[in-house]
Amino acid sequence: MGSVGSRRSYDERIVFFAVGDELPTREQLLSTYARDDDDPSVNPIEPVFRTGLLGALIVLVGAPLTLGFVVYPIARKRNVDTAAIDRKTRYLVGGGILAVLLSTTALAVIRMTATESLSIDVLQQFASTALGHAWLVQTGVAIFLGLVTVFGMVQNERLSTRDWLGAVVAGGLLMQATVSWTSHSAAVTDGVVGIVADFAHLLGAALWIGGLVVLAMVVPTLLHRVSDDVAQQRRSSFVASQFWQPRE
Repeated sequence: MGSVGSRRSYDERIVFFAVGDELPTREQLLSTYARDDDDPSVNPIEPVFRTGLLGALIVLVGAPLTLGFVVYPIARKRNVDTAAIDRKTRYLVGGGILAVLLSTTALAVIRMTATESLSIDVLQQFASTALGHAWLVQTGVAIFLGLVTVFGMVQNERLSTRDWLGAVVAGGLLMQATVSWTSHSAAVTDGVVGIVADFAHLLGAALWIGGLVVLAMVVPTLLHRVSDDVAQQRRSSFVASQFWQPRE
């Protein structure tokens, strides 16, 4: 039986090759893939920034959806002042945007310097790869969302919260699509199926984890505001009852 090896290309794609006439088995492919993961040339910090990027994108998609369809409608229905909620929402979205910029920049530098020193030529070569294209899109979208967020803070009467959150969700979905496009799932026989499956997985994680983040960071503020309003109404009703008694 022939041997199986792998080679990591410049844009992080892994190409398997076999020596011999027989086709490689699944066990051989998995064993070779595991050996490739143990390659000392792979920067151990890269998975940290990759996880940070995925986490930030999950928050930028899932949190605004939960806020737009659950938190803000409840606040409007209860006539609750949303100033505190708006402030926490800006912190949440702003933190996610900064995390995307930091993670994408770090990943790009790590990948560009994996085989040679950073230079203009290396930057141009990397920008021409699939990962380079994804990096440019992710960075550009994150900067755009940052500018929109700042504009919304300065000119909040010209940009509604609903429109702002919608822009954040659209930008987050676009960046998630670039991650799926360059993921390992895109390397399967039918690349479209792998990309769609990976994107659906990220979207499901965004709806779940993003909702949990909002539940932990924003919902307590909403409940506090609602309870304050209820307490105020009860106090007002008590005071009014002391000055007005129904006739017998």
